[in-house]
Amino acid sequence: MKRFIPSRLIAVRHYMAMSYTSPGADAPPEQDCRVLRTHGIEAYVKGTRRVGVALMVPEHQYEKAKEVLSSVPELFALHDIAPKCPNCHSEHPYARPPYAFLLLLAGMTAAGVAIAYGYPNTSGIIGVLTAVIATMLQVTIPHWQCRSCGKLYGTMSETQR
Repeated sequence: MKRFIPSRLIAVRHYMAMSYTSPGADAPPEQDCRVLRTHGIEAYVKGTRRVGVALMVPEHQYEKAKEVLSSVPELFALHDIAPKCPNCHSEHPYARPPYAFLLLLAGMTAAGVAIAYGYPNTSGIIGVLTAVIATMLQVTIPHWQCRSCGKLYGTMSETQR
């Protein structure tokens, strides 16, 4: 008996999460998914954290899916969402968590609690420190991790070179 080992899914197209058409009609992701399936390619529509919706295909069918979709126009194209890996040039990195935003949210919550308990000076200090540290994190922590080689990349200092 053969063991089924699933292939890793890769995004072949991205779409903004919004209402595309009138009720009852298929949205572009479902239309493109149907086109791929009629050509014998497994395709799935998946919600993503940063973009909205992605059309996913197995890794081994990626090139065939790109070829099939080349004849179907991208109405809401989102190019250059994720930069290629500078090490191995892979096009499908993992998006890392938004650490700076999470720190900013926690710091502003703490500042709000300090104001609620009657400590406005402490609240100001917390707010300024949070903004400074969140900015430092945003500039220094890589935003992407390569699925293939594991390299971390995408800091703001790298993009300014």
